[in-house]
Amino acid sequence: MARILTDETTLHRWRTSLGKESRILRKLLFVEAGLALLLVATGVVLLLLGKGSVLLIVGALFGILTAGHWLKIRQNEDDYSFVEVGLKGEQEVTKLLKAALGNDSYILNDISVRHGWKQAQMDHVVVTPRGIFVIETKTWRGVIEGDEKGEKWTQTRRPGQKPHTMFNPILQNRRQIRILRMFLEDKGVDWPDIYPVLVSKSRYGEFRIRNSTVPILRPKDAAAHISAQTSDRVYTDEEVTAVISSLMRTL
Repeated sequence: MARILTDETTLHRWRTSLGKESRILRKLLFVEAGLALLLVATGVVLLLLGKGSVLLIVGALFGILTAGHWLKIRQNEDDYSFVEVGLKGEQEVTKLLKAALGNDSYILNDISVRHGWKQAQMDHVVVTPRGIFVIETKTWRGVIEGDEKGEKWTQTRRPGQKPHTMFNPILQNRRQIRILRMFLEDKGVDWPDIYPVLVSKSRYGEFRIRNSTVPILRPKDAAAHISAQTSDRVYTDEEVTAVISSLMRTL
């Protein structure tokens, strides 16, 4: 059984932040809506009495502020659902990797490394004596089409629906690997064998990628792919420890 060294901290933090912000906004919304109604009602009365319309204008401004906060709460709810889906997908991948890989494998979730001005945030990094595997997890539905070397892909969620453009995650994955390799070199770690892996969490996603060389796997197949990887070089316990120590210090 593989060992899990880090959790999905970024998504956890984002989910907590969204929940906290929404709770505060709901309390403000109640106060703002009450003030808006009170000021508008009072302003209308004063306007009818010929005593000016200042309160009516202020009430209208509070109404606009209330509407803005209501829209923000709705956006937070959508973002919260998105984060929940992403977090569930990453947790499922982690659970399957832990169960299927041997105890010489180490799983680090939600790892971010820097090299100069460049930064790479990786969903999962699996360190084994056979190599390092950088896993990008997606929960996309529908038909995803593109070229592995193309900058952008398209996603058609339903037949007849207009395709949605998205960035190529394989190019993102390769960029993460370049930055990770430079990061390790700066730490004095010589580790050329770093492999990209794209995992599709959704059962309703179909990838039609031309010139594909990077595997696009279901979560249950990712561990088998990692275990089957062969390398001319088998890394020692000391080299594995050096990688893990370098990554853990970024937390």
